[in-house]
Amino acid sequence: MHDLMTAARRFPETVSADPQRWARLSAPQEPEVLLVTCSDSRVVPAAVLDAGPGRVFELRNAGAVVPPHVPGRAGAEQATLEYAVRVLGIRDVVVMGHSGCGAVGALVGRDVPAVEVPEVGAWLAPLPVPRDDDTPERESGAPPLAVAVQEHVLHQVAALATHPVVDEGVRVHAWFLDLTRGRVLRHDPAAGAGHEGFVAL
Repeated sequence: MHDLMTAARRFPETVSADPQRWARLSAPQEPEVLLVTCSDSRVVPAAVLDAGPGRVFELRNAGAVVPPHVPGRAGAEQATLEYAVRVLGIRDVVVMGHSGCGAVGALVGRDVPAVEVPEVGAWLAPLPVPRDDDTPERESGAPPLAVAVQEHVLHQVAALATHPVVDEGVRVHAWFLDLTRGRVLRHDPAAGAGHEGFVAL
């Protein structure tokens, strides 16, 4: 925490050293994409996308979850999606899961927390359990939980389709971040309906 506080104190120097890069912070935001991804601290969208301030509108939670639309039931995910599309005019939404996701690991019973986390359990309980490849990663060469996470991402894309704002000319993309190899895959329906459809960008 001390290092983070020190960095925060230095932030004015960072801004003054490259004022053009940070100038957009004082102007209205015009992000290009809504990125739905996990809260996992290893997932750093700005680094993955090489995106500076103002380019990516982020929605992050445990597991990159998008609850299906329920009329009259407000939530952070629904509100963020609505704001992104109707106020900011965003037309591209990316759902990006990642290798070794703890939430997905818990869903498929491969990464159960050692302590009681009832709120996490309640958050995950309504979700469909993704298909899982039980092959040990060290044998298959695949990153941790790759199949399960990719299937989970596709479930969230299906949930996004239930939201009325997604009908308003919004393009939805399914991505998978392989943290072990430093690469991003996208889902191409022409290549396969499930996890088989994830190909290189």
